[in-house]
Amino acid sequence: METKNAIIKKYAEVFKVLGNYDSGKLKLVKIGKPKFVLTYEGAKRVISEAKKELKKMGISIGMFGKESGNKLETIIVGLGQTFGGKELYPTIGEKAANLLYFILKNHPFVDGNKKIGALLFLYYLEKNKTLLRRGKKIIDDNTLITLIFLMIMSNSKEKDNLIKITTNFLK
Repeated sequence: METKNAIIKKYAEVFKVLGNYDSGKLKLVKIGKPKFVLTYEGAKRVISEAKKELKKMGISIGMFGKESGNKLETIIVGLGQTFGGKELYPTIGEKAANLLYFILKNHPFVDGNKKIGALLFLYYLEKNKTLLRRGKKIIDDNTLITLIFLMIMSNSKEKDNLIKITTNFLK
């Protein structure tokens, strides 16, 4: 049985992040400039391939991936947005976190927003070579599911904190 000290040491990073959140000092973790740029056409291709794969797996897809207006294109173009000559989301983590957040909150699809948000988030990280570290997932299944539900249920005033939390998961 582990001692309390061993548990504290094993989960030290958790206690640091929670302390920073509680004190209002949670920081955005910057994990590098992206080399891969997600395009609207590329995202549509990934979604189409996923739809075929889900169908092969026997997972109900219904209206999965059917767009509602031009919201997806707006989200993707917005990831490259600048203000005063500076990118609003300059790092891999910021772009990935905002991509996930905006898909979940803006519902660009008739059906499949959570699955597609997760898919494009993971795809973006993978294409920017940050999805795996030493052959292991940087963000495990349960963490991603929890993060998705946290974002869905959140108040829009919490967006900045959710982006910071997400980038902390990616370090």
